[in-house]
Amino acid sequence: MFGTLVVSLPSEHEGGKVVLSHNKDKYEFDSAQFSKSIMGTSFGAWYSDVYHEVHPIKSGYRLVLTYNLVQIPGSLRQRVPDGRAEAHLKEAFEYWDDTLKERRYNCPSYLIHKLDHEYCQESLNLTTLKGKDFSEVQCIQNVCQALDFDVYLAAHEKVVHKDDQAGSEIFDTEDEFKYVNRTDGRITNITPSV
Repeated sequence: MFGTLVVSLPSEHEGGKVVLSHNKDKYEFDSAQFSKSIMGTSFGAWYSDVYHEVHPIKSGYRLVLTYNLVQIPGSLRQRVPDGRAEAHLKEAFEYWDDTLKERRYNCPSYLIHKLDHEYCQESLNLTTLKGKDFSEVQCIQNVCQALDFDVYLAAHEKVVHKDDQAGSEIFDTEDEFKYVNRTDGRITNITPSV
């Protein structure tokens, strides 16, 4: 289940507003204004992580059909779009791209975003990402598509060599990408240097 659909049937009533809120956004779904007409059907739908409350009915009857919106297993998960996060990310990526093109600083040719969970190569694709990894990568992918950037999912390994005789002093590190996948899970032969 990724959301809810409520269909209000034509049944005259007052009150019963549904108030939806997510982050700092708020929306009121008022079926009463459509309920007086014989064709007064209205509907509202929202994602499951949107908080909702139903105000009391003042008069009449509010008749609704409520549906759970579900998805086919393995399909791309639904999420609440966060336009502000994407706008900020787009601005940051554009600045990075300009800096890279103008060679203002010693800027890397790619950016890395660390995921919360560890994945094997077979499970490293957008549809199998867990928790906030999914929404963050989907946000990054949306912005990158708008900017014509490529997005890959990769396993990165860092090995740290310490000198036990000199205490815990680090004397060498090795960084490497073990494998790189496209967001649809297809394996690539890209091996970026770290």
